Order: sequence, then C-alpha cells, then structure tokens
Amino acid sequence: HPSIVLMLGGKTHPDDIEAFDRLVAPLTRVIRAHSFVSDDELPLWMRAFDIMALPYRSVLNSGSIALAATYGVPVVTPQQAGFAADFADQSWVTTYEADAESG
Repeated sequence: HPSIVLMLGGKTHPDDIEAFDRLVAPLTRVIRAHSFVSDDELPLWMRAFDIMALPYRSVLNSGSIALAATYGVPVVTPQQAGFAADFADQSWVTTYEADAESG
C-alpha cells in the first residue's frame, strides 16, 4: 500500500546488505540505516513507528521491547525470543511462531 513506509534500522552484516537490496527493491517507500542508530536519532525513529518488528533469530533478552513500551509502540516478535514470554499477556505485544529454518 502506498501509505506504508518500511523502516529498517540497526547494524547489518555487510554480506546481508545485497539481500536487503533485492528484498526491498519492489517497495517504493523504504528508509534504511544499516548501522547502529545513535541515541540522538532514536527518538525520531521511535516516533515514526506504528509497529516495531523484532525479527530476532535467537536472543534471550532485548532492550528493544522495553524501548517500544517506553514510546507506546506495539511490538511483533517471535515466541521463541526469550523475552517474549515476559510480555506475551500485554495487549501491545503480538508474538508469532517462527519457522525453525528461517529463524
């Protein structure tokens, strides 16, 4: 949909940037920062989000879900993420079953 903007932020392994290029090529509205988002830029990103997706393959805890809560941003995260169970009963958190192969 033309009103949707995909924002991708955070450190990306250099080998994965070409794959990102291919995946987002069909999209018309993409903002990307393949590096660490600095503390002074973070509030700008957070206020721009309608939803924060945390596509972690394996993580035991993350400050990202707390950050989303601080800004009142709903979160989508895999059930397998260790921290997801701590927040699964919250209305602003949606979890999904991640495919074992895709993470």
